[in-house]
Amino acid sequence: MEKKVYPINYFDSHPQNLVYVKELKKKILAEFIGTFSLVFAGTGAIVVNSTTKSLTHVGIAITFGLIVLALIYSFGYVSGAHFNPAVTLAFWYLKRIKLNEALLYILIQFSSATCASIILRLLFGNWYVNTKLDNFLKVSMLVINWACISKGSMNSDVIKPVNIV
Repeated sequence: MEKKVYPINYFDSHPQNLVYVKELKKKILAEFIGTFSLVFAGTGAIVVNSTTKSLTHVGIAITFGLIVLALIYSFGYVSGAHFNPAVTLAFWYLKRIKLNEALLYILIQFSSATCASIILRLLFGNWYVNTKLDNFLKVSMLVINWACISKGSMNSDVIKPVNIV
């Protein structure tokens, strides 16, 4: 069993390094497609359920479960099928992948999840208006604004009880 070579300079023309770079490109592409698919299908199921009330929690859970199953079978042999920065950090902690690969995986996972979210936003628009999530977002923004105004001070003299009638 040959030991993998982890080059310092990826543009080195040594044949072993070129094989490693080609292998790394496959892994990164698999992570991008897998994370994109997971976020797009799972979050898409949540969006569809919030607008139509037809999927329920069981349908959303089945969607997540089936997409993860399909992705692991599709990309597990290529990249390890992490699709989540927490999983990638666990693999790095256990020394299953190198630090440079872990950082690349996390960067790709964040960028692909962002792309999937943007596409869902473009497809469905403001789906959260007049829902519980809309109220949650409004309250969250009020809390953030309050924190900015009070300069983040959490002293007892800044926080005063409010009577809600």
